Amino acid sequence: MENKNLILFNKLKINLLYAGAAFFFVGIFWLLIAGTGLIGLIILGLGLGLLAYILAGNFRETLEYIKAMDWKAIGSKYYYLLVILAIFIMVNVISNKRFLRWDITESRRYTLSPHTRNLLKQLEQGKKQIKVLFFRTEVPLIESVDDLLKEYKARCPIIEFEYIDPDKAPQRAKEYNIRSINVPYGNYKLYGTIIILSAGLKESIDVVKVDYRQAGGNYQPYLKLLDNLEKDISSAFLRITKSKKKIYFIYGHGEVDLDDMDKSGWSETKKVIADENYIVDKIYLASLGNIPEDCSLLVVGAPQKNYTDMEYEFLNKYLESGGHILVMLEPFTKNNINLFLNKWGLTTSERFVIDPASSYWFQPVIPLIKAYNFHPITEKLQASTYFPTAAGIEIMSKRPEGVDIQPLAKTTPESWLETDTSGKQVKYNPGLDKKGPIDIMVVVSKKIAENKEMRMVIIGDSDFASNSNVKYYGNMDLLLNTLNWLAGKEELIGIRSKPVESREIQLTQVKLKFVLYSCVIILPLLIIVAGVIIWLKRR
Repeated sequence: MENKNLILFNKLKINLLYAGAAFFFVGIFWLLIAGTGLIGLIILGLGLGLLAYILAGNFRETLEYIKAMDWKAIGSKYYYLLVILAIFIMVNVISNKRFLRWDITESRRYTLSPHTRNLLKQLEQGKKQIKVLFFRTEVPLIESVDDLLKEYKARCPIIEFEYIDPDKAPQRAKEYNIRSINVPYGNYKLYGTIIILSAGLKESIDVVKVDYRQAGGNYQPYLKLLDNLEKDISSAFLRITKSKKKIYFIYGHGEVDLDDMDKSGWSETKKVIADENYIVDKIYLASLGNIPEDCSLLVVGAPQKNYTDMEYEFLNKYLESGGHILVMLEPFTKNNINLFLNKWGLTTSERFVIDPASSYWFQPVIPLIKAYNFHPITEKLQASTYFPTAAGIEIMSKRPEGVDIQPLAKTTPESWLETDTSGKQVKYNPGLDKKGPIDIMVVVSKKIAENKEMRMVIIGDSDFASNSNVKYYGNMDLLLNTLNWLAGKEELIGIRSKPVESREIQLTQVKLKFVLYSCVIILPLLIIVAGVIIWLKRR
């Protein structure tokens, strides 16, 4: 016979008791996970109110009901639910301590690049105090930036992050001269500025930029995130925490032009190099008469005219004292660069490389290099590189004593050095053309003293790093890895992040209607019909 008190404790009150307990525990869990918040307090207050209402008027009946419950049956019934809940809580506790993600995107767009991970490892070992302030509005456009900064924080715990809403902290925003973006974003006043602070230095990055698209015959402004925000953030960390080294480009003989904004120029490449924390400058050997003492790296950028004997003497003395030089060549140029290269066991010619077996977009005059010899420059390089109209580099049989020469990139055995430039179609001429493989990139080194080494890299092309080519395939990584190795910054050699690729699905009006009707109307209707049929059968 059932207990009288249990009968009096009617079904409504039982449901209110369960609801109150559920709201109470959900509110507690909400506040523990999300911190203080209005929603969590409302849920907790509702749970306490319901429990107080039941217990105040029915305390004795509630106590009797709880005592009479079959706890063994309840435990058996909810055992697996409790186990799953415990596992869920344990996973969340572990994830708070260890930041783990599994990036299954094709380009691994949500994973920091090896170059950034190397940089953060260096920052953590240096234990230099770094603070990142992110002034932002909480809108969907900015959410991916929060995710990116979490990746940085997980990789380098010594970095201190602070998120600030400029409207709620106007004094902090005024202190760092934070301004909202002048293009409207719905009903929001949009902010998105990252401030990086270290040792009294400051770097600022605006993560949102204004772009324009055609609408109704006019160009309308719209907002978007920077194309390659990870690169900008990592470059800012480099600039603020590492001392800058200086790269000098030799001028006066028709070398690559750092200020030329044309496709064949190097103005964009200059920015890429500067972002790697280098100071880029020009030098005229004939007027200066020597190489500056602050030179970490000298670049001979595909000269079109002859160098004087005195200029080559400067270069040789610089190398013999432990200097570092990057030499880039171009075919079809008649100059005396071999006077310099021969001294170090190398030679080149006016002939150009043809490689029909591995070329860029089926253009044999643009060799595509897919594999490299092992070296710190190429060790982490995964992407292919291409060299428009490259000159071949030949290693001489007689090498200078103590000089190590190592080929890094070469063409396939089906390639050759072409001699005839008059014909419309190139073809291999036995006995006239030199059969491949042909070296396109060579490293020369020599130990000068215990802690001093001369380093030189010779590349048979300069166009691979021009404005129109430097950001494609592995060209930028190859260039920057080369500069970092030559300048003695091996710890920063790696693969840089790639811009986010747009993967939009273009749907016609018919396809849009099909998606709308099938997902919003047809599928829900089928589920309802199936539910009604099952209900009628069970009756």
